[in-house]
Amino acid sequence: MKDKYLMDIVMKQDEKNYEIEDKVIITEKNLKKGKNVDVHWHDYFELEIILSGEAEHIYNNEKYLITKGNVFLMSYCDFHALKCLTDVDIVSIRFFNNFLDKELTDYISVGAGRFNVRFDENEFEEIIKQLDKVFCEVRDNKFFKSNAVKNYISQIIIDIVRKSNINSAVNMSSTVQKAIEHIYMNFRFDISVEKVAEKFNTSPNYFGTVFKKNVGVSFNEYVSMIRLKYACNLLKNTDLTVKEIAFSAGFNSVEYFMYVFKKKLFMTPNMYRNNT
Repeated sequence: MKDKYLMDIVMKQDEKNYEIEDKVIITEKNLKKGKNVDVHWHDYFELEIILSGEAEHIYNNEKYLITKGNVFLMSYCDFHALKCLTDVDIVSIRFFNNFLDKELTDYISVGAGRFNVRFDENEFEEIIKQLDKVFCEVRDNKFFKSNAVKNYISQIIIDIVRKSNINSAVNMSSTVQKAIEHIYMNFRFDISVEKVAEKFNTSPNYFGTVFKKNVGVSFNEYVSMIRLKYACNLLKNTDLTVKEIAFSAGFNSVEYFMYVFKKKLFMTPNMYRNNT
C-alpha cells in the first residue's frame, strides 16, 4: 500500500501554506463570495476555523450557516461542502493520525459529525490566541516548533471536543472502539449490527444505541460511509465497472450503492469518475 504524505496534497495558488516536517499543513484561505466547494472528504484530519464571513456548510448531509466563531473538525468518515455567501476567511489545519497523542486521535477518529461547534466571543478569543501561537512558531522557525505546534493544536481540538459534548459528555466505549476496528477490517464482507453485537457479547439493540451515542451516527450509516469512501477510491484509481465496485466495496446491490452514492455525493458514480 502506498504511503500517504501531506506533501502530496495539491496546493492552490490563492492559499498561504505552512508545512511542518510533513506532519501538519496550516493554510490561510480567502474564499470569494459565490465560491462553491463540492462535496468531498479527506484521508487525513482537517480542522477549519472560520475567521470572518458567512457560508453555508453541508456536513454529513446536514446544512449549517457558519460565521466567525464556527469551528469544525473532520475525520475520515465526514463528508462536507461549502457555499460562500460572502467572502470567507478560513484557517485550515490538516494532519494524519500520527500527529496527535493516541488517546486524542482515537477519540476524534470515530466522532463522525460531532465536531461542528460555534464558540462565543470570549471562547473564540482563546482559540485565536492558540492559533496565533501556532503561526508564531511556524513563521519564526523556533526550536522545538513541531512539539509546540502539536501542543497548541491539541489544545484547540480539546476545546472543540469539550464544547461539542458540553451537555452530554461521552467516554468512548472500549467495545465501540474495538467494533470500529472490526468494521475497518471487514466492511467489504457481510457485516451487520447483529453479527458485531454477537461478537462482543451484547444485544443488537443495546449495541446499536451505544454505538450511535459514541460515534454520532448509526452502525449502518457508519459502515455505508466506509464502503462509500472505498468505492470512490476504486472509481478514481481503477477501471472496474460500477457493478464490480459496488460489490467489491461490500454493498449487496448496485441499486442500493447508487442510492447511497447519490444521497451523499449528489451525483452518480460515473459522474464522480468523470469529474476526478
